[in-house]
Amino acid sequence: MILGTSAGSVVGALAASRTDVAAVRARMAAVAELVGAEQLAAGFQNFMTAIWQADPETDPEQGLRSIAKAAEGTKTIDEQAYLGLYEAFTGLPPPGAHHCTAVDAETGALVVWGPESGVPLQKAVASSCAVPMIDPTVTLKGRRYIDGGIANHLNPAAAPRTDRWEEDGPVDARDPQAATEAYALGLRQAEAELDRLTAVSDRPTPTGRTRPEPWRRA
Repeated sequence: MILGTSAGSVVGALAASRTDVAAVRARMAAVAELVGAEQLAAGFQNFMTAIWQADPETDPEQGLRSIAKAAEGTKTIDEQAYLGLYEAFTGLPPPGAHHCTAVDAETGALVVWGPESGVPLQKAVASSCAVPMIDPTVTLKGRRYIDGGIANHLNPAAAPRTDRWEEDGPVDARDPQAATEAYALGLRQAEAELDRLTAVSDRPTPTGRTRPEPWRRA
């Protein structure tokens, strides 16, 4: 199983679907043109302020609802334009190994998207990466969803108890001035991480068989 949260959902989807990272990188880099460095930095500043005011550690679901509420009315790119950043996943069936997390903007509950969810891979990944006040909420089945990493950047509770973790921590972009650089760094890391995870997937077991579904997290 590959369990991805936020940017990890992209790396996980790339690894599980064997999608060429080059097909994704150029399109996702367009976020700088759609948002702009100044708006991106301001969005991160507003996002961090909302987190501080919501205090999600005291009451996680209430805190997450407060963050989503604070994001309402914030100017972001159009949802369809945002979904276009993940167009490389359009039409692809959800890979059997891939799962990713998002947060219900109304209830604050964590959700896990997988092949059994009946959710398109493109929208599942987009919802997992939708940072409030920077990206629009993503609509799925009549509900709105935001970045799963706001609940927890690992979300270990969403993984099977037998899971073997391979953790890729997030880039710390709390400094709004570093937001653009942090995003660019994440794009550069994605290709290396995809190669590493693919190597893990293809590594033979002691019996000589290739692991069909290695327990790991993107």
